[in-house]
Amino acid sequence: MKKDVQLICFGRAIRKLRKEKDLSLKQLAKKTGIKASTLSRAERGLSEMGFLSYLDLQLFFECDLKLKTDNEWMELQHKSALELVQE
Repeated sequence: MKKDVQLICFGRAIRKLRKEKDLSLKQLAKKTGIKASTLSRAERGLSEMGFLSYLDLQLFFECDLKLKTDNEWMELQHKSALELVQE
């Protein structure tokens, strides 16, 4: 379950950053060189991204998409489970 929560949280972070820049998936794909389908699956928490894609996103968004500690993931797991039920 931990891995699923990580993928969902990571995907939500990508989507939030993309929306803050008012970009579509296609626009972000063009700017980063990452396929729109890959970005879409990652945003929905359905697949992992490769390391280079991860770095491309960090460079584009000029932020550190940190991997969280186990305690941080445990906290997010509880919050994410509630959010998922509410969606």
